[in-house]
Amino acid sequence: MPTLQEVYDNPKTTSRNPTTLAKRAGTTVAGAKRFLNSLSSTQLGKRVIKQPAEAFAPTGGPRGTYLADTIHLSAYSGVNQKRTSVLCLVESTSRYVYARGLLRIASKNTAEALEEILEQNHADVLAGRAAPVVAIRCDGGPELRGEFAALCEEQGIPIEVTSAGTHERLSRLDRWVGTFRRVLGDIFDLSESHVWFPHLQELVDNYNERPSRALVAAGPQTAPADVGPQQDAALRRADMSRAAAVRTRTDRAALEPGSAVRLLVKRTREGSKAGKFTKANEARWTKETYTVLDRAGPNSYRIDVPPGETDVWPIHTLLPAGRATVPLPAKGPSVDKRVVSAQRREALNISPQENLAALAAPAREKRERRAPVKLDL
Repeated sequence: MPTLQEVYDNPKTTSRNPTTLAKRAGTTVAGAKRFLNSLSSTQLGKRVIKQPAEAFAPTGGPRGTYLADTIHLSAYSGVNQKRTSVLCLVESTSRYVYARGLLRIASKNTAEALEEILEQNHADVLAGRAAPVVAIRCDGGPELRGEFAALCEEQGIPIEVTSAGTHERLSRLDRWVGTFRRVLGDIFDLSESHVWFPHLQELVDNYNERPSRALVAAGPQTAPADVGPQQDAALRRADMSRAAAVRTRTDRAALEPGSAVRLLVKRTREGSKAGKFTKANEARWTKETYTVLDRAGPNSYRIDVPPGETDVWPIHTLLPAGRATVPLPAKGPSVDKRVVSAQRREALNISPQENLAALAAPAREKRERRAPVKLDL
């Protein structure tokens, strides 16, 4: 009778169903399950399950912490006074928004926009509409360094740069960006044009003054402009309570320092370049295993990774690998995916002149088709 390994290695008899595998190898289902769980290949192809909202930690901060990023809208610059993008600042707890249109995405332009925002923020603070800008959290893009960072230093505003390759700490700003783009779509449909810049401040004011479901912990019908110190404290208490629940949920994973884990491929530096169209036959988890160093947050761990990789990983991007005892087979013939991807992109790269020549070329003669024969059945 062949062994479990022999049955699994044979393309004619292989199976990931423990019952089928046990039957073909003449062993018990429990033994087949233990064997499948020990395979590195089983772990690499394990399905990635979408996490529910309660699995994510809140990303608020002390009052006056603003999240900063830019929205790219260069496709519409021709009808928006050459504005190519928008600088956004979103207060991390109240969700109060500031936005300015930019001619270019460069630190000089973002610094000028931030200077205007700080002036408006001073007036809003005096009117009790918003928290003062006391700290900024951003992803460290080039447009948020240089002159932008120098202005923040001059104003005594510290900048917290999030880890490379992640955006979780800016998730509340990402929500605003999604809302903003949907509203833009509505405006484009209603006006049958792509003009957005003249309406930017009106859109921001509308958002700041309308009730938000995200602020219900501060009271029903609370809008970002209504969040003062008292409402901010209530929202922070709700965030801390949710963070505690997430920490308890994460504790059940029992990942201790020294545990071996695999990383979600699409979140690695190399995997992120593949984009979202990765095929189902590709490995979802890294072949290499890495060591857990310590806890980094309510739902994240610090991992001992190579230079260039982010070292903080949420629990849903880690796969415990302690049971993997059967190694992967020796590496065989394979293709360089980077070369194949480059060839595919080059095949799509056709100049405007070539495109016009192709359109002007005579059409291929149509093939003569035989008339369908109607069967008398």
